[in-house]
Amino acid sequence: MAYIGVYAGSLKMVPSSIVFLAPPTVRIAFASARVFAGSDEVDVTPRERSLLIFLALRKRRLALDAVCDALWPDRDRGTASNCLKVLVHRLRSKLGPSAILSIDHGYCIGTGVENDLDSVSLDLDEHRDERMEAGERTRLEALRSDLMNRSEGELAGYEWYLPLRYRLDDLLRSVTLRLARNALRRGSAGAALVLARDLLIDDAEDEDANDIASDALDALGRTSEARRLRRRARAQTR
Repeated sequence: MAYIGVYAGSLKMVPSSIVFLAPPTVRIAFASARVFAGSDEVDVTPRERSLLIFLALRKRRLALDAVCDALWPDRDRGTASNCLKVLVHRLRSKLGPSAILSIDHGYCIGTGVENDLDSVSLDLDEHRDERMEAGERTRLEALRSDLMNRSEGELAGYEWYLPLRYRLDDLLRSVTLRLARNALRRGSAGAALVLARDLLIDDAEDEDANDIASDALDALGRTSEARRLRRRARAQTR
């Protein structure tokens, strides 16, 4: 027999031959607004996802009232509190009891829960673009696809979500610029032009995107278009 520590700090006698497997790592993918346990996507409801993302953004203990106000601002405290307890129970059943911790009449995201914003580290120095390997390029292309196709759903209606949306938009721009610069250096001017134009659709005055698009047009032999684009970009910055 062996003593094995279990959830809530209790000790129980269990046969020493029993093998306990570590639960899969829970990961919140902000870029795609999806939740994973290990490599498997977990089916969560929109409100369950909102709760996970709200707690993951704060990374600290939040009072029950604060969580209720964030997710159910128009409901009375009793109703909101009951809804929250139901959500926490359902998420623990799907992700494990340590995914959401109860602390002093409040809640906190579990310390083992990861998210992609913590793990994505982009060095946007231009000289690194020259050394980007195929695997890294594939990873950034997948990240860009997730960012472009993310489904915000009810998240878009929460005021607390706006800073994350702006951060994800900035990340999308940074990833797109890096891929475009790398495409130019690899001689893929057509791909660089497509990426730069995607950015210019959102912001016609984006100086970096205008520079890449102009250089790509030059590389493609479309010099008159490149000159027009540079003149228009200069006029926009005056």
